[in-house]
Amino acid sequence: MKKKSLGIALSAALIAATTPVIAYEECPFSGFYGGVQLGGNFLSGRETVGTSGSTAIGVPVVSLESINTFSKRAVRRNSFAGEIFAGYGCDIWDQVYLGAEIFVKGARATATNVDDANSAILTAPATTLSQDIATQVRTRLRPWEFGIDFRPGFLLCDDALLYGRVGYSYNRASIRTATTYSSSLTVAGVTTAFPTNSVIVDSHRHTGALRLGLGLEQELCDNLTLRTDYTYSRYRKVNTSGSNALLSALVIPGAAPVPISSTVSNNTTSRLISHAFMIGLSYYW
Repeated sequence: MKKKSLGIALSAALIAATTPVIAYEECPFSGFYGGVQLGGNFLSGRETVGTSGSTAIGVPVVSLESINTFSKRAVRRNSFAGEIFAGYGCDIWDQVYLGAEIFVKGARATATNVDDANSAILTAPATTLSQDIATQVRTRLRPWEFGIDFRPGFLLCDDALLYGRVGYSYNRASIRTATTYSSSLTVAGVTTAFPTNSVIVDSHRHTGALRLGLGLEQELCDNLTLRTDYTYSRYRKVNTSGSNALLSALVIPGAAPVPISSTVSNNTTSRLISHAFMIGLSYYW
């Protein structure tokens, strides 16, 4: 029995000595990393603007017909973008990869100016009421934002990683809305222009964006990789509104002044989306 056990042990030792050792190659995308990216940022979205203007004359008040507008405008802005990032990742099972990174992104993100003008002329026997209302809207994001992304991925081969991106970024949106309302009344051929009324609203709101993306990362040499990706960001909508009332008087020779009041208001909703195409380098420790 002892001779048999000794023979088995010698055979196992001989097999171990003659079998080549297979070394495990560590995933080149595992560990802590940092890097930079450059590319283009394409900002788009939609502005929804509602305005209203009205005039009232005399005591008791006689309300003249009001003018109301509602418009939707697409906004676009293309700009250069840069990003710095740092994170950690590893292959968690077979060819499945999981990573997470924080980032700071910079891009000029002023959408555009939206100009909208409307006029209305109402006529009655020997009377004409003319009204004009114009609105200008400017929406912009702070030129830099920060956030966190998760990067689930799949190792295509020893030196190539296909990954997705799911995350959230934080920014600040600013909306400036300026609405001007003017009106005039013509009675029996005599035109009276009422004072122009306007309202300007500056709104600053913190807003976040859901980020989704897809990318490819390729090892260039030890510790250095090249990556390119696309990221879609959808920002939360931002609302702003304001109104203003203006009191004045119409002076008629030989008669008491006639009180005049006008009211103007606006309501704006902005929804922005960005598409970023980036290419960059990562260094792994």
